Amino acid sequence: MALDKWNYLAPSAAVLILGGLLAGVFYQQNFDQGITFPYLGNQDASFDCGTIDRERLLVVLAVGQSIASNFGDTPYKPGNSIFSFYNGRCFTGADPLPGADGTGGSIWSRLGDKLVAKGYAKSVLLVAIGAGGSSVSEWAPEGKYHPRLLDAASSMKSAGFKPGLIVWQQGSRDVDMDADEYGTHLHHLIYTLPFLGMPLGQSTRMLIATHTRCGGPPVLTLQAAQQGVVDPTKYIFAGPNMDTLPDELKYDKCHYNEAGLKVASDFWLRSITRVETENSWLPLAANVGTTR
Repeated sequence: MALDKWNYLAPSAAVLILGGLLAGVFYQQNFDQGITFPYLGNQDASFDCGTIDRERLLVVLAVGQSIASNFGDTPYKPGNSIFSFYNGRCFTGADPLPGADGTGGSIWSRLGDKLVAKGYAKSVLLVAIGAGGSSVSEWAPEGKYHPRLLDAASSMKSAGFKPGLIVWQQGSRDVDMDADEYGTHLHHLIYTLPFLGMPLGQSTRMLIATHTRCGGPPVLTLQAAQQGVVDPTKYIFAGPNMDTLPDELKYDKCHYNEAGLKVASDFWLRSITRVETENSWLPLAANVGTTR
């Protein structure tokens, strides 16, 4: 009888032990490494993405560190044709954008309004996943923020969305990184995009900002590394040079104040306009969200 009882209890004990080990691994990998968690958004205000009109909808995926997140001084509420997306649900495009770190303002809500006003899209869906203080190495495969990119790609695919524009704004965390190493990490991130269902091509372009300065002087070697990734033959284009924005446009010599957010969104619009003028790409890009 005792043996029968042991035969019953042993598998249960093994499951409990294995579960404890897995929980310990999860905790170590996700908490001990100092991963920051994004703003989750007001779930009560979220809505079914199926209600969004996908005719000429431009999906913008914004990746990077705090400048690509919600660390601007002033939140902004764009027009009714700007939306945001996180974890399978849709929201209005108002700051702070769910899925990115911080609870302040963003570049992207302002940019969305300007893209619609310019006639580049009928509506814009913002997918912001930036992480404050993150390194390029942490976004590359096996980096601690790469799962955030994986989750965004998977949830977008499930909802029938595909980005027409991917923007990268990051660099000031890596001012001491070797330029070749920086370029290698960023290339590795880009190489994963096709496997995530987001291949660059005629309808999906990527723009790389030049960004190295956060309180200090520009880092020329890092600027060169970011610009060296640009390759129009692979649909990777130069974004704006954000190092040229003066400290007067920043509330802490790093993150943008209200005037800085306006100028930063103007800079991004100018770069997008240049790529559109040269490539006539946005009519295609604004229709990649119509797959559902």
